[in-house]
Amino acid sequence: MRCKRRIAAPNPVRPDQTHVTEVCCLMWYLYILRCSDGSLYTGVTTDVARRLKQHRAGRGSKALRAKLPIRLVYKEKHPTRSASQKREAEIKRWNHKKKQALVHRKNRRGLCYNQTNR
Repeated sequence: MRCKRRIAAPNPVRPDQTHVTEVCCLMWYLYILRCSDGSLYTGVTTDVARRLKQHRAGRGSKALRAKLPIRLVYKEKHPTRSASQKREAEIKRWNHKKKQALVHRKNRRGLCYNQTNR
């Protein structure tokens, strides 16, 4: 998903003034997939739907090729790649039970998709 961020930048014509400009930025997502064997796969991307299609086509991750079909059970939005990768590393250190609790808790509050097959 793309967002617009307004920033104050030096005016190239009049260096003593600043002007407001819009810059486009990408939002990053952490996502969790449930595999056919019940395991959970965690990853990051800028486009969850595209990445899910890649995984389902066998072009996403070697780890998932033998565990198809998969479904999206959780996602979080992050402002930067760094933030999403830090969260991914944190979740990957968790045991299966703790990951399950995260997915279940978020889905009960309606903040994520558990029943979608996107």
